[in-house]
Amino acid sequence: MDRVALVVLRREIEADCAVANDAANLANDRFVGREPRDLEATAYQLVRCYNAIEQAGLRLAKAFENQIDDESAWHAELMRRLTLDIPGIRPAVFDKSDLVHLRELRGFRHVIVHAYDLSLEPKRLELVLADASSVMEVLGRRFAVFFDAVASDFAGENDGGSTQ
Repeated sequence: MDRVALVVLRREIEADCAVANDAANLANDRFVGREPRDLEATAYQLVRCYNAIEQAGLRLAKAFENQIDDESAWHAELMRRLTLDIPGIRPAVFDKSDLVHLRELRGFRHVIVHAYDLSLEPKRLELVLADASSVMEVLGRRFAVFFDAVASDFAGENDGGSTQ
């Protein structure tokens, strides 16, 4: 990957993180009313939040590893893969502890997307909002650390240094 592609990727992922952050904030704002329409709006924003995080992960995986082989479980595989440090390719993005919250968000998204008849429970939404909050507390920082490490490796390669 050249320097320009790395800068473009970083900006795209920063934009994805901004969408995720906006959605998480809107989810919290919508939850205040706790009327059925407020709960539905909260759920929509939580799905939007996870989708933006997943989009960032997909961008990164496509740029560095190219593809996810297991198409039946690619959503879960993508997040698990982003916890891996792949020497000579890229550092990990997420800590394994982040996966707990990401799995909850992904599971909630799955239920919302595939449910035909669903009653949203405020207590369940509170738990998912807490997971979203935990992810959003670290999301921007995780990607910033990732890109700083990649940029440092890139600079080392251009200076004749090793990335391993």
